[in-house]
Amino acid sequence: MKPKIIMKIFLALTLCAVGLLAGCKTTTTTPQQRLADEQRRKTESQKGQQREVDEKQRRHNEELERQRRKYAHLTSDEIRVRIATLNQELSGVYIGHGLGLAIAASVRNGKIKECEELRMELVRRSGPQKSSPDVTTPEANYSLAVRYATGDGVPQDARKAAELYLRAAEAGHLDAQVELGAAYLAGVGMAANPPEGIKWFQRAANHGHASGQAAMGFCYAEGRGVPRDYSEAMRWYLLAGKQGDARAAENLGHHYRFGWGTATNYAEAVKWYRVAADKGVPVAQESLAAMYGNGDGVVGDLSEKAKWNRRAAEQGSAGGQLGLGYCYELGWGVPKDFVEAYKWFNLAAGSGNEIAAKQRDALQSRMSADQIAEAQQRARGFIPKPER
Repeated sequence: MKPKIIMKIFLALTLCAVGLLAGCKTTTTTPQQRLADEQRRKTESQKGQQREVDEKQRRHNEELERQRRKYAHLTSDEIRVRIATLNQELSGVYIGHGLGLAIAASVRNGKIKECEELRMELVRRSGPQKSSPDVTTPEANYSLAVRYATGDGVPQDARKAAELYLRAAEAGHLDAQVELGAAYLAGVGMAANPPEGIKWFQRAANHGHASGQAAMGFCYAEGRGVPRDYSEAMRWYLLAGKQGDARAAENLGHHYRFGWGTATNYAEAVKWYRVAADKGVPVAQESLAAMYGNGDGVVGDLSEKAKWNRRAAEQGSAGGQLGLGYCYELGWGVPKDFVEAYKWFNLAAGSGNEIAAKQRDALQSRMSADQIAEAQQRARGFIPKPER
């Protein structure tokens, strides 16, 4: 091969190699460039977050404008009247069954929504404030709190209920003060804070509110938020019991019966149990039945024992059902009837009462298959009838 040709081939190969090396050359990033890239990404993220905030604010402003146009023709006083009217209507709404249930729930939800919108409109008109003013009455706040607490016509929301109880309680609503105290005591809708609960119970109790006084009695009896003190519990229970508070009366019966904070006094126990039992408290009815059965504080009377056990049993109380089962099994105050005895034992056992389950099973050996089948059928047809 001629030297000139060889030289040309060599030059061509050299140029190709240089070209390949140039194409493979990598660039290095300096610290300043990396910092700039990170700043750029951060700026883009902040812009995205700001766009989301702006969009939420835009939707909020649109909602406020929609409400403003909707209620622009009403004066503030007319809005307050409308709120009061809606709350009055809500307190009287009756929920029926089937289709009526759906219709009534829809109507009530619509009224609650309108009530909230009207409140927001009043807040908007009042201008910027550190906190939203309470533009409804304490009673309206309390009523709405009860609905949120029970899920009555609105989604159940313990936190919202607690907020509304607080508004009403701070405005002096005594029932709300008791409910707020209970929420603090149990930690429902808020962090548990027994001393704060005691504070609200005390406020209501000091105004002569029977439920507040009964709650104070409970706290002292159980040592909730205060040191246990049965004598102090008795003092509060007596204040509430003299006003006819059923739970206070029931607990006074226990204290006199067992000598908690006072000398044992069966006659006083019977007196207070009767107050609560007449008001439909199942535990008081069962306790009164036991007093009649034992002849404690009263002349023993098995008919009275059966009567009070029946009243508790028909409300669905397992203790009353067990007691009534014994009455029918042994013929205490009622004709002996194994079918009825099995029925009541079976119902109590279904509520988890182990003694009733053992009594029912023991009774089976003394019954025919037809009697057992009849007893079971009666138990299936049982419908509790609360007295309160």
